[in-house]
Amino acid sequence: MKIFLVEDSPVVRERLVKMVSELRGAEIVGYAEDTRRATEYIVAFQPDVIILDIQLSGGSGIEVLREVARMQPAPVVIMLTNYATPEYRLACCPTGVELCLDKAFETDQLVDILRGMIRQLGVLPPVIPFARRRHSLRVDQSLANREIAGSPQR
Repeated sequence: MKIFLVEDSPVVRERLVKMVSELRGAEIVGYAEDTRRATEYIVAFQPDVIILDIQLSGGSGIEVLREVARMQPAPVVIMLTNYATPEYRLACCPTGVELCLDKAFETDQLVDILRGMIRQLGVLPPVIPFARRRHSLRVDQSLANREIAGSPQR
């Protein structure tokens, strides 16, 4: 499963790289720190999953989402934010975000969520090209502690 990171904090990005690198079946194909590069690289690399920071230096993850929404098949988007209020989580839903995680309290769930997605891909027939198999790839909401509209636990 190809994963692309959009995160402008080097500390957070390195933590995410370390977490994902421990997963068999997951590969980070690239990363970007700003909206322009993120859009350019995502289109070029065609990842299956995008882990996207909502607040980026010089722009917003929402700008990236507008471009991602045009891709076919569209990648799964997992949004990371320091602003994980119920209102913010609900606002992300119509933009194509599959799951919104609070950076401070929910990032550790990411490994289990990605592992569940890798398992989904493993049960699909291998003769189907990976890009087409991506259509059925979704976040297992039962792996997240809260619903998107739920309030973060602190």
